[in-house]
Amino acid sequence: MAELRPELLASDVADTPAWLHRVVDAHEDIGPLALAARRVLFIGMGSSRYAALNAAAYLRSLGRDAHAEHAS
Repeated sequence: MAELRPELLASDVADTPAWLHRVVDAHEDIGPLALAARRVLFIGMGSSRYAALNAAAYLRSLGRDAHAEHAS
């Protein structure tokens, strides 16, 4: 069995905001497609589904037809 190294996970988690900013900056010329769409379906598993539920709820609050489903 592989050796567990929790300090590596902590480093990855701490670096997440910086990586997300890099992704956004790299695609800043692309408009938010989900805000322009009439109907949106998010899929995900685990934490991705949890994020999808929140995104769908936000879009529904703006009057969009948005849903989140299990990916599996």
